[in-house]
Amino acid sequence: MKATADVIVYGNNVGALVAAIELATTNKVLLVNPIPNWGAHFAGTTINGHLFDIGMNYFEFTGFHQTSGDLMSYDVTRRNDSARFFHLVRQYFESRIDICEVPAPQCFVDGLYAGDIVIANELKVLKLLPAEARDRMRTELQAIVAAGLFALHASRKKLDEALFLATDYRTVSVSNHGQTFHDLFIEPLCRKIFNMSSADMPAIFHRIPWAPLFYPETLLDILNGGEAKLSDTPFHYPAAGHFAACIEALVQEAQQHPNITMIRDKVTGLSYDGSYTMTTGDTELHAQQLVWCADLQSLLLCADGVQRPQFQRTSIALVFLTIDKKYLDRSFSTLFVFDTGSPVYRITDQDHAAGTGNEVHRVVVEANCDQLAAYGIADGAGLVAHTAALLKSMGICTEPGKGEYLSKYFQNAINLPILPNLHLFTKLQAEVRERFPGIELVGNASGYVSTSFNDQVVQAMKLGLKYN
Repeated sequence: MKATADVIVYGNNVGALVAAIELATTNKVLLVNPIPNWGAHFAGTTINGHLFDIGMNYFEFTGFHQTSGDLMSYDVTRRNDSARFFHLVRQYFESRIDICEVPAPQCFVDGLYAGDIVIANELKVLKLLPAEARDRMRTELQAIVAAGLFALHASRKKLDEALFLATDYRTVSVSNHGQTFHDLFIEPLCRKIFNMSSADMPAIFHRIPWAPLFYPETLLDILNGGEAKLSDTPFHYPAAGHFAACIEALVQEAQQHPNITMIRDKVTGLSYDGSYTMTTGDTELHAQQLVWCADLQSLLLCADGVQRPQFQRTSIALVFLTIDKKYLDRSFSTLFVFDTGSPVYRITDQDHAAGTGNEVHRVVVEANCDQLAAYGIADGAGLVAHTAALLKSMGICTEPGKGEYLSKYFQNAINLPILPNLHLFTKLQAEVRERFPGIELVGNASGYVSTSFNDQVVQAMKLGLKYN
């Protein structure tokens, strides 16, 4: 059995769905998904009839870059280049689903609640710290600022990316933030999320674990009583109360599109002789172009059956909690937890984020699996017990026993932001491009740090312009 089209799009993530929809304007598209669901981790998970996100998933539409409408100028090799097109991503999804602004995220540090310093860039938390910590920070930052502009100053990150790639994040962070700030905010975040030191991560990758890099002058101004304020970073969320709403809308659109044929089957072969032949089960798919939206290892495995080396990854554990809002004593959208008394690094209340008005709230608690072991938490039952105790101690839920908890472990879920992984990615991508000239790569295959939700959407929209 044979099927022929202009383009084969392979993958199940948001990049594959948007690419298929955009390409189908003037092309016949075969959209091939080898696994049961659509949307990858953005599809969430359903537990006892409740649809949960797999961790914090928000729309970020504010990029602090000069906006551009020229999608063809997007460069996947330029770090965070998709930020120029966030307004187009916003238009794309606002035309498909209802979106609301999320109440500002918060953070919990040294027993204090404050505006979030991680993704919302709210620095007032510094004024709430104990006097001793503020004094140490001030002394360290005064010395840094007095030295004048230096090679690793945060303002030079875009000017000398090679230097920030070659220098570890710990060195750059301490150089800009001072040791006290680094030890209080940066190091706990890196260890909690990736179970690794900031010294093991190139500084250019610091935003992969959401960790910030501030100017020392800005921090010092705050500590000296100033009102230095970074631009607000608002976040948005599907009004339906789960991020899967955007995936559901895309799947429905693809299913109804006359130029898209959706194929749910594993690929058993892939070849190229000027055009592409892909084998799925007993079907041969033929097309002039292939858009690959999955990882590079699976592409090469389909081509020759040889397993390539895998990236070094880390595993995450989540607790999914449903609880009547009357038992929640604190309202928040997302809460970053810096305190080192717990391996939990983030807690999200989906229903507060969306303002659903539901009586039962869905709360997601995130931790790294290796960190759990370091804290003596051996299994899911131990994690659930720890979570209940943590919520009570933080004043989030004084009657944690009223909720329903379920823990899930996601093994090898996240690539570590380390140089060996970057080198492996570069090698694999070079092999792919040599074997398949002209192939289009989206998401995980496109670039080592070009895999975010926004990156995938921008890459897919650019393909639509290129081939229509």
